[in-house]
Amino acid sequence: MKHPPKKPYLAKYPSRRSTAHFLFLALTAPESRAEDP
Repeated sequence: MKHPPKKPYLAKYPSRRSTAHFLFLALTAPESRAEDP
């Protein structure tokens, strides 16, 4: 699959993906987060 170098509608995704990734890490590593005050 080839993708165009820039997709205008993808501009909305990074923030959502980052948030989802952050939440994913927070849920999968609760102990690591608990250690950090």
